[in-house]
Amino acid sequence: MSTVCVTAKETVKGDFNGDGKLSAIDAREILMVSAGTKTATKEQISNCDIDGNGKLSAVDARKILRVVAGLEKIEQGKEETVEMQMTAIIEKEFLRLLNAERARIGRKPLVKNEILTKAAMVRAQENITSLSHTRPNGKPFSDILQNEFKYEYEWSGENLAYVITGPHSSTDYSVAFNEQALKDLAKKFYGMFADDAPHYNNMTRDYFEEIGVGIAFYKNESKKTIKVVCSNLYATPK
Repeated sequence: MSTVCVTAKETVKGDFNGDGKLSAIDAREILMVSAGTKTATKEQISNCDIDGNGKLSAVDARKILRVVAGLEKIEQGKEETVEMQMTAIIEKEFLRLLNAERARIGRKPLVKNEILTKAAMVRAQENITSLSHTRPNGKPFSDILQNEFKYEYEWSGENLAYVITGPHSSTDYSVAFNEQALKDLAKKFYGMFADDAPHYNNMTRDYFEEIGVGIAFYKNESKKTIKVVCSNLYATPK
């Protein structure tokens, strides 16, 4: 396992819980702080503010998850911000398509929920290597809502899918994707879910009210491909 960096006092940059190493637990706790469901000390904010903007955010959590997973080394803070911008385009187009279908069949539109969105981002990262509704800790996907983000719900559901894009001439995001390519990815994910009955049912259930869409990217430099994982979390809040 590599770390982001180490200070002179041997404090691991990004280590939120102070156990001396980076793990997915640190990333999830940072996401909880950014969602307002957990508080952080000044020292924790200073140590875990990877992109240097003075606060803890999903960008910081993504960087830590990349390091923990042993993914490619990237310049601190900048590429994660690009990924967030790319995710926003995919998310917006996906929600447009989904809510258009719900309107067509007489369902109310799903509303984006920030806590569900942050939880879905963690779930997308957890599914980079393989898709499973069971989390790496052996618990069902709903564990992230119940025990980590403290989101109270009556019903919940999850959709997962991935697309491998390329080969690209370069895995630099500005070369591999333009806005239309990202919208096409959203349409691809929507189509994959719409063509499968259990996934389609999650998208169109009348009792679901809120949604979070999470996207994760993984570069395969040797094959010049980029794997894009999409996680949807659906819920009915209490």
